Amino acid sequence: MLTTFQCASGKDQTRHQFATGKEFSGRKLLLGEFVHYHVPVAQKGKFDPSSKPGLFAAWRYDAGPLSHKDMYYVLDYGMLKTREAGYANAISVPVEELYVEEKEPLLPLKRTADLALANLTYLFQT
Repeated sequence: MLTTFQCASGKDQTRHQFATGKEFSGRKLLLGEFVHYHVPVAQKGKFDPSSKPGLFAAWRYDAGPLSHKDMYYVLDYGMLKTREAGYANAISVPVEELYVEEKEPLLPLKRTADLALANLTYLFQT
């Protein structure tokens, strides 16, 4: 997010604009935002759904200033919840295969952290 949206030191352009000469054209998502991503046919079972829930992890940048090719990194939400082996491995997903509902962003990890802090406050009050 810092690379894409933060202005370079002493500049009035974002770092992305400074490097590429143009505005960031990708989807502006929040880190940890709830998304759905398409699962390739070779990686799913016969009766499995064609998409899975995930959390937005990052924009994929390769080498060079013009390296953002509308690819996004997503963490599998089901694997993350159960801490299944490989849950921290980000999946590279093209923008066409990424679905985000057009509503207030849902941030499951933030909600969990807020509940944990609320419960911790409750424990100290008793």
